[in-house]
Amino acid sequence: MMGRQRGFSLIEVMLCFALTSMAALGLLKLQAILAKKAAFANQQIEALHIAERQLERYLARAESVSGTVGLIQYSDLESAIHCGGHIAELVDSPYELDCQLEDVSGVLSGKLSKIIVTVRWARRVNGLTASETHYQLILVSYVSVFSEF
Repeated sequence: MMGRQRGFSLIEVMLCFALTSMAALGLLKLQAILAKKAAFANQQIEALHIAERQLERYLARAESVSGTVGLIQYSDLESAIHCGGHIAELVDSPYELDCQLEDVSGVLSGKLSKIIVTVRWARRVNGLTASETHYQLILVSYVSVFSEF
């Protein structure tokens, strides 16, 4: 006479493996999504650094990055040579920098300009560029003719 056996039946073990494997696949999918989100966050931070650096140069109106050479004249701020030429990260990078200066209307016309710094980049997935989608980051500030030091 056989005694009563202890343990799990084959169906119970298979059900446990199925549930465990489904949970593991869900965690793998979550990890892949989080990796994509982290990569996009890094792209945004890099674009923000580029835009901030350009905006700070406009606001300081420094002729060189060190700020020791001289000031950019207010009338010369619109020149394209002052947009991005000093930022080493733009060389061979996926980022495009666009700078616009707009004169404000009203009492301060000719004395105050609106600065719009835009950084654009193509969507990158696994190191490859997807040309159909572009992102952009825009920073806006103002600079005055009276802000010379």
